[in-house]
Amino acid sequence: MASDLAPTGSVSVRPLRERGQHEVFCGLTSIMWLHRKMQDAFFLVVGSRTCAHLLQSAAGVMIFAEPRFATAIIEERDLAGMADMHAELDTVVARLLARRPEIRMLVLVGSCPSEVIMLDLA
Repeated sequence: MASDLAPTGSVSVRPLRERGQHEVFCGLTSIMWLHRKMQDAFFLVVGSRTCAHLLQSAAGVMIFAEPRFATAIIEERDLAGMADMHAELDTVVARLLARRPEIRMLVLVGSCPSEVIMLDLA
């Protein structure tokens, strides 16, 4: 066992290395941390229904009730370039602010690239 000890007296451990994609980390999960740190912020996630369900599970709140989250659902016509994404997003933000005038800080959060959302829509 003496050969397994590092110079500091602790047991040396060889790191486990794996190749390939085994786990996937979605950046949206970090919003829960921001949600707790930025108490006056409202988060509008631009993504798919899967993004909304992920946030709902991670937060333990009903996203569709819009406590401090909402999701702007990207649809096929948005991905196909048939709609001006900026104009669509401006419309969604204007409707949200009209319904919720108490929002002082609105954080727009993008989700997966369009290729991943296309798989979700399929």
